[in-house]
Amino acid sequence: RGISRTMVRMAVQRAVVEVLNARDLSTAAVLRPPAGALQKDFVTVAWSHDASYLYAAGEGAAGRSDVIRWPLPAGNNADLKAGPAQAIQASSARINELWQLSKGRVLFVTDAPSVGWVEASGQVRQPINAAQWDFAGKDTNLLLSSNGSQMGLSVGGRVMSYQVGASKLDWQLAPGLQKPVTQAPGWAIRLGSDLRNLNLNGQAIELEEYEKVRSHAIAHNRSFAAVGTEWALRGYNNRGELLWLSRVSSPVWAV
Repeated sequence: RGISRTMVRMAVQRAVVEVLNARDLSTAAVLRPPAGALQKDFVTVAWSHDASYLYAAGEGAAGRSDVIRWPLPAGNNADLKAGPAQAIQASSARINELWQLSKGRVLFVTDAPSVGWVEASGQVRQPINAAQWDFAGKDTNLLLSSNGSQMGLSVGGRVMSYQVGASKLDWQLAPGLQKPVTQAPGWAIRLGSDLRNLNLNGQAIELEEYEKVRSHAIAHNRSFAAVGTEWALRGYNNRGELLWLSRVSSPVWAV
């Protein structure tokens, strides 16, 4: 009943939800988080199935992201008087989506990634975290044997090894694996704080617009360096000259 006469829009750069009259787009209400809520922005909104609540979520602060909800009055009123806002602590990650469920529940999706839902009572249920490994973390280590026949990964305390010739995967690290060489005599590789500026032996390396450096390693014979970026793997000699470039479909977190 609420959806037929009203619509909502969000002010992304400030934590405000504006409810509009669908007939003439006049403002029916401006909804704000409760006092003291550390809400940076709203990026998603949803009605409850019976339109008795309006929900909004986005990015919080101090490691907390809330689902904010406002009780709405029955009927279709031009001047909407929403009840006091309630902040429901749902996740530590940014909330990107809200979806209406039955029985007054609302599903939320975060960029952790994880999913969960809020009951009509306000309780948070079943937060489900993804099983995928997060290779973007600072603790990602790619390990290799001296002849390249075995590869290992260590990510967030989880480890695995892969034997290339046997096509065998083990959930433990094989002995003797080594980390990539990132510094060596005759090589000085420096990255800017924004990861968009690369300097190789005093030579400024030109990257594409918005391209960031994510990883690098020096070849075992020191003949070239491989540089992984947002969408490419690049090879350079020690004079800073580009030897080759291979496009990839995702960031090269380790090389």
